[in-house]
Amino acid sequence: MVLPLTASQNMPPQQTAPAQQAAGPSLTPEEAGKVIRGNYVNEFFGLEVKPIPDWELLGRGQMNVSEAFGREAMGLRLGEHNKSRVFGMHDGRGANTFLSIVAIPPDAKDINTRDQKLIEYAKRDLPNPKITSETVLLSDGPHVFTGFRVQYAIQGQTVFQSLQTTVWKDHVLGFTTTSDSPQALSATLASLKKAITWK
Repeated sequence: MVLPLTASQNMPPQQTAPAQQAAGPSLTPEEAGKVIRGNYVNEFFGLEVKPIPDWELLGRGQMNVSEAFGREAMGLRLGEHNKSRVFGMHDGRGANTFLSIVAIPPDAKDINTRDQKLIEYAKRDLPNPKITSETVLLSDGPHVFTGFRVQYAIQGQTVFQSLQTTVWKDHVLGFTTTSDSPQALSATLASLKKAITWK
């Protein structure tokens, strides 16, 4: 189970927001959800995410380009894409948030220790990361998120990132949110929580 972290990138605003295609062979179209009238809707999980005010949706191609830039900046291998990523949006100035969904394999044994695993991946892939607990959680009722923050520098720019996950219907749902300061990240997470509706 891997929900890779992605560096913040300044992406040009998108004129239209096409529906996302299936995230990959491990997700059915129903599990991947789609964009309807500008909102991400996933009836399988009972989840809807509206764009944060003044933010733009990211299409699949834009998400792949953003990831490619981030991987190149961190010196990681290119040509790989996070097929579990099903939705993304950004503010046009470098802040963004992505939703990834991963089906839990029947033999998975580390779901309850997923934060520790993801921290290991962050330490492995990110340059000198500083990791702290996340205090602005996206939890809502039975949808309990856990997560952490990571701070690291790429090409002289400090990146602040939150990775939060919840387990729902035998899947891990994860939001990766990036900003340029701890305060801006907290504000973005507060706005994101308001934008998420569980049905």
